[in-house]
Amino acid sequence: MRLTPLFGIVFGAWLLAEPIEASFLLGAVPVLLGIVLVSDGDWVTQWAGRLKTS
Repeated sequence: MRLTPLFGIVFGAWLLAEPIEASFLLGAVPVLLGIVLVSDGDWVTQWAGRLKTS
């Protein structure tokens, strides 16, 4: 499932008291965007097509 890394981050912060720093979040955003583009490429293509026609 695509939410496994997100659960790993949340549970790591919660159960292990790991800090989530701003630099981590800044680096995680492009990684998550890349996962979305690779996993849901068709959805992104359809969304981009709608933007062009608007």
